[in-house]
Amino acid sequence: MKTLDEQPNPGVLRALALVLVLTCVGSDKLLGGTWVAVFISMFLSSAAFFVLPTSSNAPRLRLVLAGYISRLYAVSTLVQIGLALGAFILIELLDYRVGGLLLGRTFNLYLCAIFIHSLCFGLRTSLIVWPIASAAVYFFELPPEYSFKLESLRDYLHLLLFIFLGLASASSAFLIRVSSVLYDKLDERH
Repeated sequence: MKTLDEQPNPGVLRALALVLVLTCVGSDKLLGGTWVAVFISMFLSSAAFFVLPTSSNAPRLRLVLAGYISRLYAVSTLVQIGLALGAFILIELLDYRVGGLLLGRTFNLYLCAIFIHSLCFGLRTSLIVWPIASAAVYFFELPPEYSFKLESLRDYLHLLLFIFLGLASASSAFLIRVSSVLYDKLDERH
């Protein structure tokens, strides 16, 4: 029987992370996301799998990249949240510049930001960033835009779906992080 001090099977964690990523993208496709999002999410997941090896016997380049990611965790919480807010502002500027993206495409951009944030900074601040992203989607994207008013049950369901997808996105990145060599450096903040 395994104890909590032993690393879980990385293959199982990575498979679960991949299922969560595909669930996010598949659910998001229903809201107007594109099939390109599937390829982008697979690329992000594959890049995360490559950068964060499961054992210390990996090539030196991969271990160096994992070391850089582990150092990002030392950045203060306020800076981590500030970086996420900056990403959200960029998403909104892109949405404004393009003239309004479909809801699913905007969801994809926010979910990518949550995934990358969780991968780089861990779950602790991602659990702060995820509700901020949900509030941003609620205010900026759901009709009527720039309001916290929901006009229909459909808008409410879109908000609930984004909340679920945001949590799944953060969780999938965290599972990738836990299945890697960074597991040895986890502490109570993860």
